[in-house]
Amino acid sequence: MLHGHTLIELALTLALLTILVGVAVRPLSDLRDLAAVLSAREQLIGVITEARATAVARGGARLDIVPDSGAVRISNRGSTVRVYFLGEFARRVAWELPPARARLRLTFDPVGIGRFASATIRFRRGRVTRSVVVSTYGRVRRP
Repeated sequence: MLHGHTLIELALTLALLTILVGVAVRPLSDLRDLAAVLSAREQLIGVITEARATAVARGGARLDIVPDSGAVRISNRGSTVRVYFLGEFARRVAWELPPARARLRLTFDPVGIGRFASATIRFRRGRVTRSVVVSTYGRVRRP
């Protein structure tokens, strides 16, 4: 007695696996996009927190966010303290600032309180969108 599988059984198995992989690709792609968006958002929140700490330590700080280049710069009294380029994973995420703004400038006073108009920054990749709201006083909220 021979043991094995017929060509029809193998073809059906391959067809079934192809269907299952096709169904699973979309959710896996969405998970990858979600991870990238959350990574970009958390990196930016970390930089905002560092700018606030720099303001307290150095008597004030300014944070310039330029989404087109992926650069975020912390400066103090005209001199650059630190420049960040968000990581490769986060750089593939589209940033959206409030309408009519090409860049966002956040200024923190010596006690770490922000002095600017509140803004919502949206991060988008694929079908996934998340945002962060920076309040007038520099507080960060994840809606």
